[in-house]
Amino acid sequence: PMTAIDPALDDFLADVEQLALDDPQAALELLDEASPGWHDHPELHFIRGDLLWGIRGPEAAAPHFRHAVARDPKFADGWHALGQVHEALGDHPEVVRCFLEVL
Repeated sequence: PMTAIDPALDDFLADVEQLALDDPQAALELLDEASPGWHDHPELHFIRGDLLWGIRGPEAAAPHFRHAVARDPKFADGWHALGQVHEALGDHPEVVRCFLEVL
């Protein structure tokens, strides 16, 4: 099962996502202010990867999507995003492997 999100983290991530609509760099900086107890949460790494993809490209996003699925192997959105990274980088065997994890 996917790692549970406590309500405070859920609110924090909603704030980050809202800020990202207007200022992705500021949203990325806000993620750096996350409570230390949240630093390894898969959803936080997923959002960081998503923001970094938009700012710096798929290579910058990849380690964060990898970390998200390593922390929660059932995290379908993380596997899907990692598959998209591999697709953008032309690594088709990894695309298939990641997308099969989603199924």
